Amino acid sequence: MQQYPGAYYWLGTAIPEREVQKPLHDPSFDINEEALLYGVELMTANALNGLAHLNKEKERLQNG
Repeated sequence: MQQYPGAYYWLGTAIPEREVQKPLHDPSFDINEEALLYGVELMTANALNGLAHLNKEKERLQNG
């Protein structure tokens, strides 16, 4: 991120009904699969926005 623009985001994957949440790399870790939908939506939106930005920049450069 020091050389190229970027971002980090935290996708909460805890299962609300569980009192104890296992760490991400624990062999018994279990994920709230509903969170995956939000993660896919977020990454898709970021990719589409990035591509739209690149397309606008390409058009700007081509049209002078």
